[in-house]
Amino acid sequence: MKTKIIILNVLLFVGFVFSSCEKGLDLYPQDRLSESTFLLNAEQYKLFASQFYFNLPTVSSGISRDNLSDILANMNLNTVSNGSYFPTPSSSLWSSSYSIIRNTTYIVEKSLVANDDLKSSIQQYVGEAKFFRAMAYFDLFKDFGEVPIIDKVLDVNDDDLIYGPRNTREEVVSYILTDLNDAISLLLSESNISGNDKGRISKEAALSFKARVALFEGTWRKYRGENGNDLLDMAIEAS
Repeated sequence: MKTKIIILNVLLFVGFVFSSCEKGLDLYPQDRLSESTFLLNAEQYKLFASQFYFNLPTVSSGISRDNLSDILANMNLNTVSNGSYFPTPSSSLWSSSYSIIRNTTYIVEKSLVANDDLKSSIQQYVGEAKFFRAMAYFDLFKDFGEVPIIDKVLDVNDDDLIYGPRNTREEVVSYILTDLNDAISLLLSESNISGNDKGRISKEAALSFKARVALFEGTWRKYRGENGNDLLDMAIEAS
């Protein structure tokens, strides 16, 4: 009888230990966000989308870009203006742009599986994500021309995309404009953005950016003997 009591106590102790461990494994991390507990409501979508605003161009970055063009003459020539620029094996523009593309694509993918009630309340933030994804691709496009289009959040098995070829110039422009058209349909007009949210991307901002992209590529095609009139007309309409 004494032996049975000892065995029973041991079994109860082991059961308690394992049940405690299992309960501990079910706890959510307290020091960081996890996928299972994030992007479950509109406020979390808004918070996630707010990170993209750090990528907006500044006055100084605009001047730096102008120094690479034919509309501004700096005190000294640079490798672009003197024709000696050669792409390096790695570039912060490349990596930072694709980091933005990954994060904006993540929020877009999450929105596709959200319930209908949530979808109606996060349209603004999905529109913002598509706007900033278009901006990231346009930054790449201006410097590299043809670049790979990554239209999903990658994992280690996506070798066909990770090591895939560049998409054509036409495909990249079409992808950018499609994202901007989607953004235009989702974003609020400036007049409908509340006071606390003034400064967030509006429908008019997306139309303005669409005009810039269409003017850039339409002009490029026109002065290289290609027909860019459809894009130039698009720029006029968006403006």
